[in-house]
Amino acid sequence: AEVNAALLAEAENSEPAVARAAYRVLARTADGELLPKLVAKFAALRNGALRAEVAGFVEQAVAATEPATARSAAVLPALKAAPDVETSCALLALLPACADETSLAALKEISANSDAQQREAALRALAEWPTIAAWDSLAEIWNKADTEARRSLALRGLVRLADEANAKVDASLIAHYRELLAGARTDDERKLILGALGGAAHPDAMMLALALREMPGIRVEANAAVTRIANAIEKQH
Repeated sequence: AEVNAALLAEAENSEPAVARAAYRVLARTADGELLPKLVAKFAALRNGALRAEVAGFVEQAVAATEPATARSAAVLPALKAAPDVETSCALLALLPACADETSLAALKEISANSDAQQREAALRALAEWPTIAAWDSLAEIWNKADTEARRSLALRGLVRLADEANAKVDASLIAHYRELLAGARTDDERKLILGALGGAAHPDAMMLALALREMPGIRVEANAAVTRIANAIEKQH
């Protein structure tokens, strides 16, 4: 406890190298009791460059804390009390490491109702969410995005979630792929989706890819996905 208290004090050191070293150690030693103090120190930083450098250490400490409710209990109060938009955005980036329903609900609200900078930070956090629980929120943004940049970021988050779910293909995942393909507007979007679909080792996934081979702009990618899936399922099917 005394060591951690000393490290927390050094996190305020005016010498950036000393502060970085303190955050680096605290990332490995923080627990449910210490985490709120560490997050508060992070939120109090006014050196933007230093905050960017130590954000990864704070994220590591958040992710390592159990249970998940202790993570959001540390981050959400600091987010609510954030003195400016820059601090709020830095704290929003920590929410995927919390990965619980409370943090996800906060992200959903901010992504819909805050100013442009906070909405962008919330979308980036949603796009990094570690579980499929963020799917509906990202899909809504993808379909209703007011800029191509937001649409692209939401789609990349959706494709990442689908790709990570390929380890265990089920009817729900196939439905997600159908949703993506139905909503795709350009060949570039379809190519991105096909890149993930090719990793879904299931006959239904292959049928989705087969249906796209007649589209000239994505024929190469569709054929590649079909071949990849066929090679993966040939022994079982």
